[in-house]
Amino acid sequence: MKTRDPFYGSRPYNLLILRMSALGDIIHTLPAVQALYERYPKTKLVWTVDEPYKDLLKDLPMLSGIESFDRSKVTRKLRTLEGFWYAVGTIWAFIKRLRFINFTGSITFQPLIRASILAWLSGARVRLGFRRWAEGGWFCQTNRVRVKKNRHAIIQNLELLRPLGVDPVPKRVPIAITDVERQAVEVFLRQEGINAERLAILSPGSSKAVKQWTIEGYAGLADGLVNDMDFTPLIVWGPGEEPLARRIMDAMEEPAVLAPALKLRELAALCEKARLFIAPDSGPLHLAAAMGTPVVGIFGPTDPQITGPFWEPNRVVRFNADCSRKCHRRRNNPDARCQCLQELNVREVLTACQSLERQIATERWPAPSATHADVE
Repeated sequence: MKTRDPFYGSRPYNLLILRMSALGDIIHTLPAVQALYERYPKTKLVWTVDEPYKDLLKDLPMLSGIESFDRSKVTRKLRTLEGFWYAVGTIWAFIKRLRFINFTGSITFQPLIRASILAWLSGARVRLGFRRWAEGGWFCQTNRVRVKKNRHAIIQNLELLRPLGVDPVPKRVPIAITDVERQAVEVFLRQEGINAERLAILSPGSSKAVKQWTIEGYAGLADGLVNDMDFTPLIVWGPGEEPLARRIMDAMEEPAVLAPALKLRELAALCEKARLFIAPDSGPLHLAAAMGTPVVGIFGPTDPQITGPFWEPNRVVRFNADCSRKCHRRRNNPDARCQCLQELNVREVLTACQSLERQIATERWPAPSATHADVE
């Protein structure tokens, strides 16, 4: 592996950042991009991202531009005869848009072959990526970095930048929130009569059903938050998750509040107010942690050492720390369930919440962020 700066040409550079999805992975990439920005403060950093996550990156001072691509729409069009050529035209227009920027280089944080091919098609002369043969992340890269996979995802992303001499110490990077979004959250809390000091957000959904805890578990936890901790449970949900949230509320004995449909930045603004945030391994969990919210992660088939909450204060609850996580191999099966999560009881999660509450009650909180991006 080269130890000198692999990019060549006159500075400042134009660098393409490739991490198109998903929510949690994008959040885990932010500290590395912040470190890159501090290493090359005058360099233009352009992030390529899937359309649903574009707003997540808006107004971040480290970025010079965002190029979004509606991958789900294009994929649907490619599968139909009448939409095929429209999709091809959309892809070609996107590639031309990237090539027009004339990138000095690209950094591919998404170790997949499609991301590597896009880096090549962008016209970037130097392409930096993970050296991972199984996932195809090495393909089309001119500079490949060997990074150990048993470290946290945030650390892995920083390790990818070793050839650039960036600061290896990660900094928490919250997304930029506007006053309008904060005011909307204030209005909602006031209308519902919620005291933010006693607000516990539950986000039960996940992109993979195998990572979800039970409805009975969340209902029992929410009841415990009311009875044992004097908290107000607020259940948030993403696309397609509202029925799950309502089933949890129906199974509860105590009252709870169901959040309205929220955009990602509105959810981030809500996280700023919350005392606790409880969720499985999911994008909202990592978003809340990035915003400085104390989080409790409920883990089953995924390894918290790699994708668990990174920023303090946090707690992780697992039924069986020695589980081989074989159920993770069936993660794309919507009917797959994790046996460890089925056996995880409410008392263990509630105990973690109580422990975290004692910690934040005796320490300075919220902790100041290392780099913050408010929007006027």
